Order: sequence, then C-alpha cells, then structure tokens
Amino acid sequence: SFSEVKWIERIIPSPPPPAGVSGERIKWSALNRVSSSSDGHVRRTDGRSGWNAGAVSERVITGASDTVRGISATCDQTNTIKAIGLNAQSESDSYQDLDFALHCSSGGKLRVFESGVRRWGGGSSKTYSSGSEIHIIVSDAGKVEYYLGTDLLYTSRASVKYPLHADVSIYSPGGSFSEVKWIERIVFPPPP
Repeated sequence: SFSEVKWIERIIPSPPPPAGVSGERIKWSALNRVSSSSDGHVRRTDGRSGWNAGAVSERVITGASDTVRGISATCDQTNTIKAIGLNAQSESDSYQDLDFALHCSSGGKLRVFESGVRRWGGGSSKTYSSGSEIHIIVSDAGKVEYYLGTDLLYTSRASVKYPLHADVSIYSPGGSFSEVKWIERIVFPPPP
C-alpha cells in the first residue's frame, strides 16, 4: 500500500551547465584547497601535499556535436605533481576520479590516467618543461586524444560520456595550471 500519494503539476529539473566557448579561459567552481586568481588559472593554496585539492569547470562539453572538443593548459612547474582532464562527474578531488587525465609529474614526466588507471607512461623523450602546452581533446571518431604541443601521446580506447567538465587535481603545494581554455580541435599546418 502507498501513503502520502499526491498529484504534482510538474518536476522542474535543474538546467544543465552551459556549453564551453572555444578560446574562452575556463572559470572554475567547487574550488577545494585551490584558488583561481583569474579565469584559466588554478593553484593549490594550502601547504600540504595530497590528492585532495581541485576544481571543476562551470561550463561543459555537452555532446559530440559541440564546437568545443577539449581543453588546453600550460603546466607551470616541473617540480610539482598535478593532473588535469575531462570528467563526466566529479566525485572527489583525486586524480583517480578523472575520466581522462594528463598527469604532470616532478621532473617533467607526463602520464595518462583514465579513472585512476595508468594508460600511458611516456618515454624519456616525452617530457614537458615549465610553460609547455598540453591538450586533451575528443576526436571526430569520439576518442580522447592527449597531446604535448602538437605531439600525439596517446589515444584512449574508453568511451566518452557527456557532459564533460574540465577538472583538476593538484597534489603539491603551489602546483598550478595556467591558460586553461576550451578548444575546438588541434589543427596542424599541412606538411611541406
């Protein structure tokens, strides 16, 4: 038997987050142990280490037909540990929660993690320097691709679930990303 059964007019769902705009610096929300002094910048502010500091973008990639296809960012230091990526649902500030992430480690090492599992470890030739630009994009084939500059590092085999937020997790005190923005895709000049 049921009790307290009532007729309702309608359920009004929360509006979805707005779609990202190509070239727009990312505005962060849900900041935890990080600050954002300007759009496109995020930095760990407490003096402790741990995978417990992060933020999520206000806007999203709503689907495969969006003009915006991913994010680009600058790794600011080579002596801190941090991760940035695309995520359908942020449930924590840990890199293990990121669906598709580039992990910028001490010594300039880059790694790809997907839902906490290391998918690509890079070689000694694939290191970043302070100021290196990284990109994480959804290809026309619906696969996530990871780039250091114009070099393709890894193509994911995992399926993409929308909407996708930009999401960061910063382990080291003072670790930061800058120039984090929405991008359409990576266009390379044609070969000579």
